Amino acid sequence: MGPDIASPTVEPADLQLGWSWGLSLTTRILAVNLFVLALLGAGLFFLDSYRVRLIAEREQTARDQATFLARSLPLVAQENRAAYVIQFGQQNQSRIRIYDQKGTKILDSFANQRPTYVFRDPDREPWPKVAARGIDRLFDFLVGAQALQQFIEP
Repeated sequence: MGPDIASPTVEPADLQLGWSWGLSLTTRILAVNLFVLALLGAGLFFLDSYRVRLIAEREQTARDQATFLARSLPLVAQENRAAYVIQFGQQNQSRIRIYDQKGTKILDSFANQRPTYVFRDPDREPWPKVAARGIDRLFDFLVGAQALQQFIEP
């Protein structure tokens, strides 16, 4: 009668793992972990490039809207310009200010109308927003993005 335990000899060829290429378990685990880290790094760079493209598109949209307004405003009668600017600002959910050559404000879409947006105090935001801002700062640090300047009301 033979022993009840498996022999320490090599298993038959049909029972061996074909995908291991003779690598040890430690090497395979390390390779999988390195692959995951490489995916994480590639994801960071992809998200950064996506964010840069999104910001560029928003800037271009703002430029296009400002150009449209600058070209269409002279076609509007002088007495209707304030209403036109207010309506344009509401449709685009933006604040529009028009200044003369000397820097004096002539029109402001928020002057006689309810604002289309408000700035929130970051100190009064709920914790998910605070956490999101922290993650965003960490992401900016990881990809070397420039810090945004604080908004100062002109």
